Amino acid sequence: MLSIFNIWHWIHQDSTPTLNIITPSSYVGLGVTAAALCIFTATYHLLAGWQPASWLGRTLVQLSNASFGVFLCHYLFLTWLTFHVFPDQEPTLALMTVKFSIATIGSFALTLLALRTPVLNRVF
Repeated sequence: MLSIFNIWHWIHQDSTPTLNIITPSSYVGLGVTAAALCIFTATYHLLAGWQPASWLGRTLVQLSNASFGVFLCHYLFLTWLTFHVFPDQEPTLALMTVKFSIATIGSFALTLLALRTPVLNRVF
């Protein structure tokens, strides 16, 4: 629910000045922070004691190792999508879902590729 609120708030940030003061529509906003903590806490407790199969464990470790690189480059994907792929389009929940999905997949793909490249693996 908080993630849906965050997307709604970002789409309507121009028409909600009081809400923008209380919780900015950004990464440092209360809504994003609360959503991240809720997702982490719920996942941590739901998966407590779970042992994945060895192949799945290796995959999860690779994705975990890529998380910093995804943090580094996901905003570049979002900016490219906003200004070059979908310019002048009204932000909607469907469009935001498409953009965030493409940015997530693209960021993980770029990061996993960069982790296999000798010079780039030091950055990602």
